[in-house]
Amino acid sequence: MNPTETQKLALDMTKSVCVTASAGTGKTFILTKRYIESLRTGHIDAGKILALTYTDKAAAEMREKIEREIRGEYSITGEFKEVLENIHKCSISTFHGFCASLLKEYPIEAGIEPGFSIMDDLDKSELVNNTVNEVLKNPPEFLRESVIHLYRHLAQKTIKEGFNAVIPKWDDCRPWFEKLKNNPEAVSKEWRDARDRAVIQMRKSILEDKKISELMDYFERAEARESSAIKKRLAAYNELIQAEGLSEIVSALNKLKIQMKKENIKNNHEIPLELLNYFIDCQKGINIYDAELLSGKYLEFEFSVLNAFAETVSEVCRRIKSEKERASALDFDDLIRYTSVLMENSDVVDSLRKRYDYILVDEVQDNDPILTGIVKKICGDSFENGRLFIVGDVKQSIYGFRGSDPWGFSELMNMFSSKPVSLDTSFRTVPEIIDCVNNIFSDVFDNSKIEYSRIEPSRKSETGSVTVLRNEDIKGSKADENAAAESELIASWIKENAGVLEVYENGKNRPSKFSDMAILLRTRTKLEILKRALEKYGVPYIEYKGRDFYKSQEIYDIVNVLKAAAFHEDDISLYGALRSSYFGISDAALCKSAFENSENLIDRLEKSKDAQIKSALESLKRYRKLAHEMTLVGLVNEIIRSSGIISVYSGLPSGNDEIANLMKFIEIVSAKTSGSAVSLPSLIKTMETCINEEISEESSLEDEDIDNSDRVKILTIHASKGLEYPVVILAFAANGKRNKGGFYFDKNLGTAFTLQHPDRKKIPSFVNEWAKGKLAVFEDEELRRLYYVGMTRARDHLAVSMTDSENISRSSFIGVHDIDAGEIISERCCLPEKTEDSTVFEPEEWDEIRADRKTEAVVNAADVGANEYILARGSCLHEIFAGADVSATAIRYGLSDCIGEFSEDLERFMDSSLMKDVIESFCELPVSAGDENKRIDRLIKYKNGSYAVIDYKSGSRENISDELMSEYFAQLTRYSEIMSEILSCSVPAYLYFVGGRSEDERIFRVL
Repeated sequence: MNPTETQKLALDMTKSVCVTASAGTGKTFILTKRYIESLRTGHIDAGKILALTYTDKAAAEMREKIEREIRGEYSITGEFKEVLENIHKCSISTFHGFCASLLKEYPIEAGIEPGFSIMDDLDKSELVNNTVNEVLKNPPEFLRESVIHLYRHLAQKTIKEGFNAVIPKWDDCRPWFEKLKNNPEAVSKEWRDARDRAVIQMRKSILEDKKISELMDYFERAEARESSAIKKRLAAYNELIQAEGLSEIVSALNKLKIQMKKENIKNNHEIPLELLNYFIDCQKGINIYDAELLSGKYLEFEFSVLNAFAETVSEVCRRIKSEKERASALDFDDLIRYTSVLMENSDVVDSLRKRYDYILVDEVQDNDPILTGIVKKICGDSFENGRLFIVGDVKQSIYGFRGSDPWGFSELMNMFSSKPVSLDTSFRTVPEIIDCVNNIFSDVFDNSKIEYSRIEPSRKSETGSVTVLRNEDIKGSKADENAAAESELIASWIKENAGVLEVYENGKNRPSKFSDMAILLRTRTKLEILKRALEKYGVPYIEYKGRDFYKSQEIYDIVNVLKAAAFHEDDISLYGALRSSYFGISDAALCKSAFENSENLIDRLEKSKDAQIKSALESLKRYRKLAHEMTLVGLVNEIIRSSGIISVYSGLPSGNDEIANLMKFIEIVSAKTSGSAVSLPSLIKTMETCINEEISEESSLEDEDIDNSDRVKILTIHASKGLEYPVVILAFAANGKRNKGGFYFDKNLGTAFTLQHPDRKKIPSFVNEWAKGKLAVFEDEELRRLYYVGMTRARDHLAVSMTDSENISRSSFIGVHDIDAGEIISERCCLPEKTEDSTVFEPEEWDEIRADRKTEAVVNAADVGANEYILARGSCLHEIFAGADVSATAIRYGLSDCIGEFSEDLERFMDSSLMKDVIESFCELPVSAGDENKRIDRLIKYKNGSYAVIDYKSGSRENISDELMSEYFAQLTRYSEIMSEILSCSVPAYLYFVGGRSEDERIFRVL
């Protein structure tokens, strides 16, 4: 490919160059050429060139393309031959890889152990979770009151979310928390000043909003003949215009907010509905921050909770740091942080500047501020001497949730003496799609910090199409009903156009195939609905999971089977395992067997006469036994072999994917269990951490190009970045939902949470409310960029699907871009008549089963509530008796009224004859009893060297049936036998009933 004029500017080796590369404009081509030219002008010393990019995949591709280019374009002799032989040694890597190599080279200067290891996401998550749980469940004495204060005034979910957000950023957050502790008056003044600025800015934004001004013009014209409601809106708006002092602005904003509420607006005067809806939506963004919350007792109370939060996080971070130092381990965040510290060493920086003659940085818009700082340090004066090349595109910055800062690219851009080179010719996309993208995004980015440069198509002689798939919203339809109808529209359009639309390959056109098509989603929330529609219309598909390996159904299923084998009393896991593909038991069969009485699910199912259920339970019992007889890798392999799951998956449309991920699961189990004795419960806990904490793991089909079958690809827009497809369907473009807040930290204002105050139900903190607005703006900006990425993945044909309704979400593609898709898109489609072979399969007897379950749920609601309370009390007491703090644990379980009672129970137990002369206790001790994995509540050792086993029961003996008492005795007898064998002495076992009225009623010797 011959370079365009702008590409030639980017290849000017006499100066440093900054390139902004719109989608499909040949960025990779320029990077490759620039690297090779750097080799030529630098006398072929690859060690003198540093190339940095964002992902391992991008780094590998860059190395591969450079090697291919050299082999194809240059004589493989002399120095270039040497380059090829040593291509693996070239400094082409991710930022994390580069930082790791630097720290290994300069560990002393960075202040770390030379032989450090690198923790993966799972290791880090387990360390953080275990440390957080330990501190919250069993806080040290100095932290006890702070933890109790947190549980009194913050929801448990809020505490967890706050910890997850703050712990990785604690070094950045700590200075503000220290200021809050040492100088609360300064913080309260900053909050009040910020509130005043926010109110004034809010007034400015409303008065400068062209749409609201346009709506007010309608109101003016309607004033003489309409009701007083319009006059009130106009009066509030005019009052806001005339307001001068802060109190006047607040008063006017309050009035306008009331008049903008949905219930106060009736459109009986022919005002455009879209303007009215916009007017109503704006009401949600007007926050009149309660001045009362910024002074007096409420502010003092809020500060006390924040201080308690900071003290607790500080202790957690101290323990995490201590453990990492003990293990001499760094996580990915540490690699960046310590490298940033290393960059303060002038000798190291000077050495790096001498080492690298040329520096190339790819995808600069994805860097966070720390990475940008590292680049600036290494570059030094490279901004002026021709040694630096950076390339990126702010329009494609979509990783804000990972901390990327698109405006860091702008900061770097401003350091170049010449203007950035803008690559403006698309080699990927046909003119029809380019025109659509230009029309939309030149307007979309007009009011943002992004300066949009129109793209010119290179493929001018080739034609494509842009289509809107418009599903008409039926009044009263539910969201899932609309999603199902829109999904059918997508599926039918694909079925109808596969083989009809023409796509281009190597300059020639050919009929399209299913494999040419990709459905892009903003989120996976409607994925199952979409997949059902594709199956209904006979459209083959492959779901590209990207980094969501642990959220795959096949991984859920195998983990459920392992959990059902290890913990047969776990109803949810047992139900999930039995209805999975491993056993294939229908909901109807399970419901018929499981809802006959109130026992545990396993007990109910064991009475079933259903042969399939009996066989499944026998298999689970056998797996439970095998867990004690073979390695965990062997157990997983045996489950896969004996269940015939490979054959099941082989018959599914995406079976190869499930099988590949299952094989990857075996590799992970092998890696986690090699070299150490790992129990099945421990492995399950690790897998649950991976699933629940969103641990990143590439799926077995991470590079979807390896799939050569004729199937439509389904993936998120995030996963599609850097890829391209002949036909793209941008699905559910009118669907959107705001994130429910999220953590926001400002270096001046800090952070806050919605609190539970003794005098008021909830306190919406000023910073909390202020941050919502900031997060909404951030989300809108990233959403614009996200859909730019989505639309520009298309090469030949683009379809945008939407459900057309009066109230399109402002947090959707259509809503946030404020466009009428019908005006800019060339073609519309409607849902065709259903094909004859389109059949919807419903479970047998579904209506009857659903009714029975609902009836039973209503009848037993009170019993369920009582049982949940009893279970909560039992779990809470077990933790307290195992050493957890009484108050903190009771509050965490929502049993704060029982703190005094639980303290007395614990004191009574510790003073009992059982605990007299005890010198050592082992709580929650794992033990195998028969084919079950259990835990002994407490094993104690006395001064005389004897031992005893104790099992607590939270109730009293008189409430326990003789049958259940017999089970307890059998279980404790088994525990006694096991411990006697292990300790080579007789070990008696005792039942301790916490609710007994006297010691004789509390202590029962079993053996």
